Amino acid sequence: MLEKHYRNGSASLQAMAPPVIRLVALAAALILLMPSVAVADDEWGEDGRRLEVDRSSDWFELRSDRVAGDVRDEVCLDLDGSNIRFDFELRESPDAVETEAGIRLELERVIEFRDANGDGAFQSSDDVRAEYDAGDLTLTSLTSDPASSGGVDGIEVTATYNFTDIPGASLVFRATAFGNVTTFQGLPQRPVDVKLDLVLMDFPYEEGDTLPAIELKVAAEAPRGPNVTARDVSFTSGNLTSFFSWKDVADVDGTERPVRTTAVRLPDEVDGGEVEVVLSLTFAYARGANIVHDPTFGFDLASVGAVVTLLGNWGFYAFGAVLAAVVFGSLALARRGRKAKGP
Repeated sequence: MLEKHYRNGSASLQAMAPPVIRLVALAAALILLMPSVAVADDEWGEDGRRLEVDRSSDWFELRSDRVAGDVRDEVCLDLDGSNIRFDFELRESPDAVETEAGIRLELERVIEFRDANGDGAFQSSDDVRAEYDAGDLTLTSLTSDPASSGGVDGIEVTATYNFTDIPGASLVFRATAFGNVTTFQGLPQRPVDVKLDLVLMDFPYEEGDTLPAIELKVAAEAPRGPNVTARDVSFTSGNLTSFFSWKDVADVDGTERPVRTTAVRLPDEVDGGEVEVVLSLTFAYARGANIVHDPTFGFDLASVGAVVTLLGNWGFYAFGAVLAAVVFGSLALARRGRKAKGP
């Protein structure tokens, strides 16, 4: 009986072999295709970008261009030094007049405040002891230097502002971009990301029980309004999403300390004939003399965003689905084989 059962089982497996092999081959083909599909959907690519900087005594433009076949795009970060205003824009091509998407960031003020409720965040009800806007800051230098991370070359541009009539105190904006995907200071950098360090040096406290904060105005075209989370602000227009994200810790006198963020929706504004959604975004820091915080500008393809978000698990889901198809297909074939043979 045992020998007969074995022979019957062996025959069933042999009969099943061609369909199963075809299913396994299909699974292998799908798995091999997955990286190609993911790359095809991601129009940004990872073939490298050309980085350039144009600058004067009070202005710079950091450009990241890419040409890959018929696909061209240019990402620009402009600093208007006198007004301490950044414009981060994506253009369909380097010579395009209109932008596809963009985000604007301006310094509103640097604040010294007394934290009324002790939560570490700046609220409108908190007691402001001192504040400094663009008129209280003087642009003293604007430099650009090569940067490198993981063997990938990049460019770093630094704008330094001194607090007027306060010797030694300064506010620094440091923008860094790379020509390819890499990591910098622990943050992943994609070709359409530009890292922006906010640096306070020798902050001029007037009192002994206060905290420092940087208040920014962030604006962009976004018909559906902004999406605000604990670590980023994003604006979607069409199939493009522009974002301004940040770490929830800052280096305060050499130690990582929490950053408390407050976002407040402001009335819409018209800029260049376009209606923009506007937010007031305030980063409050632990008390210290020297503070370094590193937000990031970037763009995402909205149509690809879900795939990118799930890409780390998508392959496993697909692989599991294909394996399930193989297993169920095999069971169905085996059941059909057994039914044909009878008991």
